[in-house]
Amino acid sequence: MTATTRPTGREAVRAAVLKAAGARFAAEGIRVNCTLVFTANQGLLAAKAGASLLSPFVGRLDDINEEGMIVIRELSDIVRFHELAAEVLAASIGHPRHVTESALAGAHIATLPFKVFQQMVRHPLTDKGIVQFRKDWDSARKEMAGAASR
Repeated sequence: MTATTRPTGREAVRAAVLKAAGARFAAEGIRVNCTLVFTANQGLLAAKAGASLLSPFVGRLDDINEEGMIVIRELSDIVRFHELAAEVLAASIGHPRHVTESALAGAHIATLPFKVFQQMVRHPLTDKGIVQFRKDWDSARKEMAGAASR
């Protein structure tokens, strides 16, 4: 029999519990999302323990004057480099730029407030262009209707 010695610290116990839970959930087809990730190391440990989703909280890191996008970038690189069976989920998104930066940094998924989603869809030049397009369309229809009645 082969045995190994592991320190029994808080993180080691959490990792062992997550790995056991992850194996049970995986057998049942349930994906584990490891949330409240604030460092690439936490995400790495969670992925190694079997988490399928790693959720760094970008906005909360930014709130304490740390750059949350660094964690997204580092963790995405780690997942890709080590070919881990996990996806990076950018969480605590505060504005549309976070979504763009997360995608560029390699995040697979992002959760965001509906307000941010609405901000992503809208752009003043798009709104202006739609108004102009409608005016042009209405003008063309009137012109065609006038030509047809002659």
